[in-house]
Amino acid sequence: MSVAAADWGAFDGTIGAAFDRLAVVGAAVAVVSADVVLHTKTFGVRSLQGRRPVTNRTAFRVGSVTKSMTAALVGTYVDAGVLGWDTKAVDAYPGFRAPTDVQTRSLRRDTDGTPRVALVGLETVRRTTG
Repeated sequence: MSVAAADWGAFDGTIGAAFDRLAVVGAAVAVVSADVVLHTKTFGVRSLQGRRPVTNRTAFRVGSVTKSMTAALVGTYVDAGVLGWDTKAVDAYPGFRAPTDVQTRSLRRDTDGTPRVALVGLETVRRTTG
């Protein structure tokens, strides 16, 4: 069966059952192939206190998940020969706005030299270092 012809009801049921079993709060899921969104679904609630359901407009704090996504993406481009581990980010993407000596290797390790931030509510606040 192709991904486009997948049984999304069974997929949603599996995720929903895991949410019930693990007692997790909520999530928004998107299945994407190339540049086509094949399926979207929301699960659970925004918080256990408010019990408001997750919608397709709910903002989530992604936290450290972006580190693994960035590493996977950079590794894919390195494997394809599009980038090297020592390619400067600004050479690969001229619109990149961070220290100009950042290499793709640094992005993989999340050691790019950009200021560390913490989220408070949905606002970005600079951390103080001690």
